[in-house]
Amino acid sequence: MPAIPWLPLFLVFLTCMEVFERYLSYRQWRRNCSPEIPPEVKELVKEDTFKKSQAYNRDKRLFSMVESVVQFARMFLMLYLFAYPQIWRWAGIVGGENEYVQSLTFLSMTMTIDYVSSIFFEIYGIFVIEEKHGFNKMTPMLFVSDQIKTTALTLVIGFPVVCGVIWLIKWGGKQFYVWLWGATMVFTIAMSMLYPNLIAPLFNKFEPLNNEELRKKIEDLAASLKFPLKKLFQMDGSKRSAHSNAYFYGFWWAKRIVIFDTLLKV
Repeated sequence: MPAIPWLPLFLVFLTCMEVFERYLSYRQWRRNCSPEIPPEVKELVKEDTFKKSQAYNRDKRLFSMVESVVQFARMFLMLYLFAYPQIWRWAGIVGGENEYVQSLTFLSMTMTIDYVSSIFFEIYGIFVIEEKHGFNKMTPMLFVSDQIKTTALTLVIGFPVVCGVIWLIKWGGKQFYVWLWGATMVFTIAMSMLYPNLIAPLFNKFEPLNNEELRKKIEDLAASLKFPLKKLFQMDGSKRSAHSNAYFYGFWWAKRIVIFDTLLKV
């Protein structure tokens, strides 16, 4: 019985998925080119606001399509040319017989390739497209600072996690997947507690909502809905973007709401 050509089949599947997704993106881009306000919202949206929104979404959509095609081509070539096995062999030259060192070296190499292929798109998206439409508030120094912090967090958190996974697989034997599932659940819960308290403050400033009138309204609304609101924060999102947003996080018995300062100024 001939061997199943898994790689060609997988590449064909990926290509079909990419073509279908880009087709959907193109359809949406065409909708963004329409000068007519949809009748469902015609009474709610001003024509000037609609035109600005359409122009912004056209640029964002087209940029996203180009980035997706480039990243797909990179991934396709790396799979087709068996680049990952070759990178693993190169990592073995550095790590020798040490499985942990080889794995971390392999991860570093692949992450570097991913970073180099995406950083230019990230810069263009922020400092060209967002700037063009008046949303960018990020400075080059802040951008570099964010990149350094993100890389440092990857090294401090990501690498030990990878080593832990390797050890757990070797220690767990044939039932390693059960232990790995349990460890993943514990790690996910731990990160959901650590991120808002230790990691997020490295990038943004959080302080109690200082608008007492708004605070009272939100607390009353939360109480009427039996929403377990414990804390209410405002965040300095304006130092990076003019976009407005808000979110909540936490476990079911104690949740926190974070409101971007840009939303408070609307």
